[in-house]
Amino acid sequence: MYQRALLAAILLLVLVLPAAAGITRSVDQGADGTATITLVVPAGAIPGITEAIPEGAEVTSCSLPAAQWQWSGGFLHLAVLDEPEVSYTLTGITDGDITGTWVDFSSGSRGVVTPEGEDHGPVTTAGAPGLPATPRAGSWPAVAGCILAALASAGYLLGRRSP
Repeated sequence: MYQRALLAAILLLVLVLPAAAGITRSVDQGADGTATITLVVPAGAIPGITEAIPEGAEVTSCSLPAAQWQWSGGFLHLAVLDEPEVSYTLTGITDGDITGTWVDFSSGSRGVVTPEGEDHGPVTTAGAPGLPATPRAGSWPAVAGCILAALASAGYLLGRRSP
């Protein structure tokens, strides 16, 4: 009986606690000076992403609805809602690296967009390069509440004995 309660508590914690994973970028360079950039977003994340685009390049399209992206002053701002990946097309790209940062509004974590195949580097809650440090509003009380609920459920189920 207690094995089921323990399993239920562990499943609750695993499903509720978000995984700290970063966002990766791949670049498919076309022969005509265009490039298609694909960002892979972890499941369950609701990130805001800012990409710094090299000088001289222009964003010509994005896979997100028009209300969820903005191209301004050399920066592409993306609001990603329930999308496993986002792609956008650049023209006029000749040289220079694309850099970016992200903030996950579901967990409060933040980090740097990393090129595909590279280590994600640190995923933090205390700020990333170019982003101000902000506390994770309300996330620790929520986690503590889930842990307490899981323990209370396990205690209740352990205390219930069948005759």
